[in-house]
Amino acid sequence: MQQDGPMRILAIASLLLAAVLFVVSMVGFVVIGEVAALGLLPALGAFTLAIGAQVASRRR
Repeated sequence: MQQDGPMRILAIASLLLAAVLFVVSMVGFVVIGEVAALGLLPALGAFTLAIGAQVASRRR
């Protein structure tokens, strides 16, 4: 139960980071163009990690 707290905090933080990266990359895509679309890849990676962390924290 003690390990559940940090895992949940980590999962929430990574979800927030993924959301921020996604918004920044979408705004950059509108402003700059296709180059900013490369920012979607780290955002999707962070989002995938966040989902994995959520699943792992729920299984324990």
